[in-house]
This record gives sequence, structure tokens and C-alpha cells, in this order.
Amino acid sequence: MNITLQTIQRLCRALALLPLLLSSARGQVAQQGAKSPGVALFEARRYDDAKRDFALRIQRNANDREAMYYLGRVAAAQSATDESVKWFEKAVEADPQNADYHYWLGNAYGDAAQHASKFRQPFLARKVKAEFERAVQLDPRQLEGRLGLIEFYVQAPGFMGGSIPKAKEQAAEIMKLNRMRGGLAIASIAEREKNLVDAERGYRVAYDAAPDSLPAFASLTNFLLRQSRAEELFALAERYEKTHPDEQWGQLVYGRAAAATGRNMERGERLLRAFIASPPKEASPQQLSGAHYRLGMILERTARRELAKGEYQVAIKLNDRNEDAKKALEKVMQ
Repeated sequence: MNITLQTIQRLCRALALLPLLLSSARGQVAQQGAKSPGVALFEARRYDDAKRDFALRIQRNANDREAMYYLGRVAAAQSATDESVKWFEKAVEADPQNADYHYWLGNAYGDAAQHASKFRQPFLARKVKAEFERAVQLDPRQLEGRLGLIEFYVQAPGFMGGSIPKAKEQAAEIMKLNRMRGGLAIASIAEREKNLVDAERGYRVAYDAAPDSLPAFASLTNFLLRQSRAEELFALAERYEKTHPDEQWGQLVYGRAAAATGRNMERGERLLRAFIASPPKEASPQQLSGAHYRLGMILERTARRELAKGEYQVAIKLNDRNEDAKKALEKVMQ
């Protein structure tokens, strides 16, 4: 029973992280003509202002489904899980044929499952699956819903609907639609099966299909990092940096590799500091937290424990779910 519970808990954590893991999964509703003020505020990450605008719209029109959807997006961005579930459910009820609404409701259920009791987690996990399946039924070209299903199929126990063959079916469909993302999906499944040959092949298919794509580059470098292939990793990172000198995300990837391997740390520190000083406008608090955590790792490795402590504290302040930073802070304070 404990093994099953732990598996379900891992599934819930994975589903809650889907909006972060699916780097290009924006799930935005297509806008006709000019963007509304609330949408512009949301895209500028002015969430409180956006929330006020959409709340006023709901007061004027209780059936404003776009306002419901964006109130759910705002709540999700602010980690207000129950509120995000409420608004996405309202949006789905108002427009049950909208694939994006179902996809984001599935994400919200995944986040809720992470914090639910062990008795409620299986129930919510099944609701996640149902919403992703509905999103794909409504829009077979929606990659995010298919990627969400892959995550479910590979994480869930069999009695809840987990199935590696079904995950591979989704990956094959994604490959038809987008070779880069299909390669990443195939690689992810293969790596979970500990099939490193097929995993690397998938990552390289993705990278070859879109060498300028950050997800493909980051995924391949992360694979090389997990395999302790530092020389290949840094060669790839340096090549990317040369071809994308102004790409801030490349700075984060290189700095992460330096922190994890203990190599090229001077350059890694410089690039992490540059990323933190001027992050991309779309960088989330979780990603900024990760950057501070990695900088702390480099500082700790180079015997600057007090400075490392400060970076770990900032990392936790930005994301109180950063367990790696919490463990590192506890260690450095001993």
C-alpha cells in the first residue's frame, strides 16, 4: 500500500509541474483583434491588476468565459489552487468545446492533487486524465494535452490508467505534428524505461529538428548532464552561446551545468549572475529560484558559504517549494 501511495504522490507532483515542464505550453486562447486590457496585463505578469480587470468584467457579465479563464490563469500563476480550479470549472461549463479550457482545468486538478489528502489524490488524478483526454478529443493538434497525457501514462499505476504503450502512442502522434516536441516526448519515455540509447536518439532528433529551440537544447544538455558527459555538455553549451549571444536562457543552462559538475565555475557564476540581473520577462519565480539555487551551489563549492547561504535563502523566498534549496540551506548552516 505504501508503494502505491508513493507512486500516486509522485504522479501528483509531476502533474502539478506540467505548466513548468512544458516550456512552450502557453495554452493561450486565440484573441480576435486587439487584446483586451486584462489580457495585456496578464501577459505583462501584472496579475493583481489583471485580476481586478477580469473581476469587473464578471460583474458586468456573469457569463464572460474569457474572464473566467483568465481569472483561473491568474490564480494558477499566484498558486491559488482552489481558486484556479473554481474558475477553470466555470470556464469549461460556459464553453465545454474549448480544448484550452479543459487542458488548463487538468493542470489545476494536478496542482490540487499535490496538496490533497491521500484518499482524494487518486480521484483528482483521474480527473486530470479526463480533462487532458477531452482537450485532445476537441483539438487533436493540441500538443500540450497530449504531453499531459504522456506524463499521466508514465507516472500513474496501471489500475489508475497508467500505460507506457499509450504514452508511446501519444508520442508518435506528437511526432507527426511537431518533430522537435515528438523527439522530446519519445526521449522522455525511453529514459523512464532506462533505455538510454533510444533516449539520446530522441533528444538528438529534437535538437537536429530545431537546433535554435531552447527546449531541444536544454533537454539534450540536461540528458548529457545526467549521464555525466561534461565535455559534450559544455561543447554544446558553448556552441549555443556563440550562436545565441543574447539568449538569456542559455546563460541559465550553462550555469546549471557548471554548478552541477563543478567545472567551468567562474564562467558559470558570471552567466548565472547575468541571468539573475536581467532575466527574461517570461521567467517564472520558480525559474528564478532555480537560478539562485545554482548560484548558491557554485558559491558553496568555492568556499563562500555565507554568500551561498544568502542565495539559498533568496531561492526559497522566491519558491517555498524549492526542496533542493531548503536542503542546501540546512546543510550550509550546520
